Amino acid sequence: MDYEAVLNFIFKNTQHSVESIAEILDLDPSELLDSLNLNEKRINKLKLLSDFLRQYDLISNMDPV
Repeated sequence: MDYEAVLNFIFKNTQHSVESIAEILDLDPSELLDSLNLNEKRINKLKLLSDFLRQYDLISNMDPV
């Protein structure tokens, strides 16, 4: 699952907005949406988003990102 797919999944399956997710992850909303980030930053954000999804039981701990 890529970064944009994770974001789209969250938006479709939760009541969260870009702003609320960014606040939870302690990121600026523009950082969350910036598709030109370095791969390392994107991977770190994917890990944060995966943790976020696990908190809401939207993915299991065994689902690969």
